[in-house]
Amino acid sequence: ELARANNSHDVNQAMMEMGATMCTPKSPSCFLCPWSQGCEARIQGLQEQLPLRKEKKEGFRLLWTPSIVVKDKKIALAENNYAPFLKKAKIFPGKVEFIKDKPKSFTYKHTITKYEIYIQLPETLPTKVEKASEVEWIALKDVKKTAPYNLVLKALNHLKLLNNN
Repeated sequence: ELARANNSHDVNQAMMEMGATMCTPKSPSCFLCPWSQGCEARIQGLQEQLPLRKEKKEGFRLLWTPSIVVKDKKIALAENNYAPFLKKAKIFPGKVEFIKDKPKSFTYKHTITKYEIYIQLPETLPTKVEKASEVEWIALKDVKKTAPYNLVLKALNHLKLLNNN
């Protein structure tokens, strides 16, 4: 009801903020909560036990080696059908391998949900794309619209290819 009457994005953000600050599992602040009158957990005296904690799943460690090709102020992006993260998103072509241990050498680390991703950027950028028919050339100035993912933007920032205007 509340989400339908207001901007759902703002409502969701406010609810998450309440959960993080007032409705905490170890010390809920029910006396400050505007929802305490209708709160089932408070009514049943379960506010100290809720929310139930999910068992933490084992994560995966990956080494991602993106192929970052720039030509005429455009960058090659491909639909991700090779990596377990950001499926179907436009990211750099490249390769991913599951690894057991943290690699000795990597450019930076990025985490997406259960994936601990170690990114190995090339020393020099390649000039050709392996599977040219599978890429889309995007103007560097439009990358943030097409591929607004921190994983992609961090790589471009690291290589000083993004204009942060």
